[in-house]
Amino acid sequence: MIKLKPLKMFFLDIQFLDGFNGVVQIDGDKWREQRRFSLHVLRDFGVGRALMEDKIMHEVDILIKHLTTLDSQPIGMTQPIAVCVGNIINNMLFGKTFEHVCLSVIFVSNLIF
Repeated sequence: MIKLKPLKMFFLDIQFLDGFNGVVQIDGDKWREQRRFSLHVLRDFGVGRALMEDKIMHEVDILIKHLTTLDSQPIGMTQPIAVCVGNIINNMLFGKTFEHVCLSVIFVSNLIF
């Protein structure tokens, strides 16, 4: 099966993001504006506070427990890390997290990565 992930990401950049945007992909005045906005939003969500650190560490602990249940089997790290990061964001926004073996999370993750 041929995977066209780079093409899919290129399509997403052009179709939905109007080219390259975001703090990582741009520079100059647009970079400054995006950085300022990102920092403002992240501060509003509690990034940098002890509560946020606790939520992140809790999800990292769950990730480590999940990885230890795999009994030294080879595994790609993209999926477990994506679930961990997604859980941190979902917990911040909606107060909900997902299991690492949740089929709906795996399905959505496979669509993106």
